[in-house]
Amino acid sequence: MKQAFTLKLLQFWHTRTLIHFLLLPLSWLFQLISLLRYYYFRGKGPTSAKIPLIIVGNITVGGTGKTPLVAYLANYLHKQGYTPAILMHGYASSLNKNEISQVDTNSDVKKVGDEALWMASACKDITVLASRSRVLALPFIEKHFPKVDVIICDDGLQHYRLQRDIEIAVIDAQRRFGNGFCLPVGPLRESPQRLKRVDFIVANGKALENEWAMQTQLANTVTKLNDSHSQQTLDDFIGKKVHAVAGIGHPERFFNMLRDKGIKLIEHRFSDHHAYSNKDLTFDDNYPILMTEKDAVKCQRCEQGNIFVVRLEVKLPIEMMEQILRRLRSGQKATRHSRLPNLQATPPL
Repeated sequence: MKQAFTLKLLQFWHTRTLIHFLLLPLSWLFQLISLLRYYYFRGKGPTSAKIPLIIVGNITVGGTGKTPLVAYLANYLHKQGYTPAILMHGYASSLNKNEISQVDTNSDVKKVGDEALWMASACKDITVLASRSRVLALPFIEKHFPKVDVIICDDGLQHYRLQRDIEIAVIDAQRRFGNGFCLPVGPLRESPQRLKRVDFIVANGKALENEWAMQTQLANTVTKLNDSHSQQTLDDFIGKKVHAVAGIGHPERFFNMLRDKGIKLIEHRFSDHHAYSNKDLTFDDNYPILMTEKDAVKCQRCEQGNIFVVRLEVKLPIEMMEQILRRLRSGQKATRHSRLPNLQATPPL
């Protein structure tokens, strides 16, 4: 039922009807609250003066691909000689509001959340922490991880307390901004005008002017769940029927990429951060099951022996990465708290 509601909500956010315009006062109220939050919180939190802070976020609800981008950026900076730390919010975790947990591949997914656990597996040589309070986590990193010289925050574009050095906004090139309305009438957390104040706009897919294109593709090698030595290629599934399972922000992207490979799908959509059970993955046939890495971290105790994990490969333009390096090396600090965000997201009636 939750999956059906999520699908209906996404459809609602990507259309415009009379009902949407009747509900516009709710959207305006959301914008007003955002404005008040900006005035109240700006400058009241830690500035992370000693360690540069990179915020990677989005202005819409739903999956845009920011978490894979964070992993790519962290690994890139690590190869360039930096010692990054990644700060995750701990969505769908059991962390209390003041708790800060260091995450590794042996962490409990229920404790730290699926995104944080996936991040630890994707960035094995990098410090990953999960906390519901970024305000507490930043000074914690400075105190307990003295070698860290750059912090990458997964999400937090609307966390106005945080003085950031670099802002990266990720958008879905297909869905863009939905119907163009702010929550709850549309998917926007802020107006698209907010993008004029970020340092980099990254489009997951085809980029428009002033945007950087993030290229994503499925790795051809797939690994059997709980048996890293058992591998096949996606080409082995071409023309065959499989169960495609996804509990991510935008499952259609995963399904479309599999379909483009010539694989016949039986689609199984679950809500983002879904906690899988054996029942979810028990089907009346012996077709193999393909799922994302993010889903796989929640299925370590599943008993099915025909589950294969598909890895997503991400690539960003080298020109963008070089610009980020120059910003970090120059020590240039941002002064965004002096600028008021434009929150007029909805068109006039």
